[in-house]
Amino acid sequence: MTRFRVFLLFFLIAWAPTAFGQAYHPADAYRYVSSLGSNSNDGLSPGTAFATPQHCNAVVVALGGGTCDARTLYNFTYMNAQGPVAVGQHSPQTAVTLLLPPYGTWHCQLTGGTADCLEALAFSSVIGASSGQGNQFVIQADSFASVMDVCGTDPSPVGGATYIHMEGFQCLAQSGATVSGAVVNIQRLFDTSRVFDISATTLSANTNALYVHSICCGASVERVKGDASNAAGSVPCTIGGSGTDGNQGADIGPISCTGPGSGKNAIAMIQGSGQAGSRIHDIYTEINSASDTSTPVIGVTGSSGLVDIIDKFSLGVDAAGLSSTRYMVDIGANSSLIIRNLQVSGSGNGINDHNAGRGTISPGWNGVITDYSTENVCCALASYFASLDASGIKNDKGLQLFDTTASCTTAAYVGATCTTAPITLPVAEPDTNYRVVCTGKGATNVPVVTSTTNSSPTQFTITIAALTAAPASFNSFDCMVGHN
Repeated sequence: MTRFRVFLLFFLIAWAPTAFGQAYHPADAYRYVSSLGSNSNDGLSPGTAFATPQHCNAVVVALGGGTCDARTLYNFTYMNAQGPVAVGQHSPQTAVTLLLPPYGTWHCQLTGGTADCLEALAFSSVIGASSGQGNQFVIQADSFASVMDVCGTDPSPVGGATYIHMEGFQCLAQSGATVSGAVVNIQRLFDTSRVFDISATTLSANTNALYVHSICCGASVERVKGDASNAAGSVPCTIGGSGTDGNQGADIGPISCTGPGSGKNAIAMIQGSGQAGSRIHDIYTEINSASDTSTPVIGVTGSSGLVDIIDKFSLGVDAAGLSSTRYMVDIGANSSLIIRNLQVSGSGNGINDHNAGRGTISPGWNGVITDYSTENVCCALASYFASLDASGIKNDKGLQLFDTTASCTTAAYVGATCTTAPITLPVAEPDTNYRVVCTGKGATNVPVVTSTTNSSPTQFTITIAALTAAPASFNSFDCMVGHN
């Protein structure tokens, strides 16, 4: 019997960890954080969890990197005493993964204006589980907080950029919060970095919701949203920055940018000299301010090394309705852009290109501009093709077809001439270097068109002559006007 008891004891000791589970070894860099935890615990099991993600990150970094499992820290409030929630370490760079709850709110009450509520540092991952699954988990800057960003990446990582992975949560600035950078500030990322299923919302005035800049070489930002909630002076999405702060070869989209403050673009694209061209695609936007009738949906400024590409872009809501005169895309002088598959709505105005020799394209409501480029001479003809639809040609600066009843009558001798009163173009041209061809209709005796004169960007005249010794005239003219 004694031998049997000894055997049974050894069997239970060997079998128990497998049957009932066992805490991680102290040297394993996996620690738990819970609303019922304490920073005096060892963090090795859910029952001995830490109380704060800040303490967990410090422990895991000291162990050389690992995971902080905060999936049961549903609600958490932190102030300057606890400091910001950092994930990983700036230097030496240490990889840490932070697992977030599927729902709940972390209330950030930091002040001072220099810290992020949550900062993803080199090689870190911040993983949530709330992508479209019920109530999203929120990291929130409370109304009296003053921070650089609500959620951001390292602005000056060792080596100039880094690799991160962020997904599945929302960042929010409450009304009254001061955010000098952005609610979600994505910057200084290398190739395979991924940011997806992230929502950036501001209820506070004069705030960038989503800011994506200085990311490089195939870094991916997808299924992201910037919402400015119509707050005064706030911008839903800002992409790129001046100087070397532009994105280089990044892939951004699908992206949703809604609710800009009155007078602000839904997307502000800022091109930088260090830019190598990025693709922004599958873009959905909304303008919810009925009083703003003219601010373009996308505003492009600055100049870059290589051209950016906008592909598949639509305006879902324009609260200005029939009063809207806004352009879908406004391209500043010296900015460079390729636009594909642009669905025009609202005012019917598509592109306003301020580069020399360019102009506007307005195909009308529900028109589609399939291909436009500021770069290639061929594609300056885009305005011609944008003017075509099933009902015929819509007059635009590139091509105009119209008739006019303006006329005159010559004297009664061979070679007598007369000139019509000024004829006004349906659409004003940018200068007087347009070409005019007019054919007379309804002739009296034997008139002939001898010349046309462009008197201004908006008006021209027609001169006719008599081929016989009888007064000659036309009742009307069919005219075609084109511009290079």
